[in-house]
Amino acid sequence: MSNDIWVGQLVPENANDERKVIEFASRFEQPCYGIYFYAKTPERDVAGYTRANQKGSVMSPGVSLSNVVAIDVLQVEPTMQRNGIARRLTDAVEYFTQEQGFDKIYILDSVNNSFWNHMGYEPVNDSPITFVKELE
Repeated sequence: MSNDIWVGQLVPENANDERKVIEFASRFEQPCYGIYFYAKTPERDVAGYTRANQKGSVMSPGVSLSNVVAIDVLQVEPTMQRNGIARRLTDAVEYFTQEQGFDKIYILDSVNNSFWNHMGYEPVNDSPITFVKELE
């Protein structure tokens, strides 16, 4: 399945794809501003999405940092999970982050701890909801 996954960044010129992602996102939470990446497969126009934000600050228990990139949403269609979609979306954000000149990504997530650990993210100050990864 992972060879059939396409990941792209939403751009303003592609209103049709943006509409599909916003509809998908609204099933999970209220969409807001950020940089969206989405995945599609032959079976689904939108199989998952992630939102990255350049934050002025990220605050979590024991953490307060400035000028960072944070992934604050990562959702995959439940029937499409365990097919590499979350990994491909995370890879896209990591690449984008490096291209923008940042060397760290923070994760604000209290649910997918084992996924983030598997992807090489480390807990910050032993907090269960904030992870960081140094990009190379």
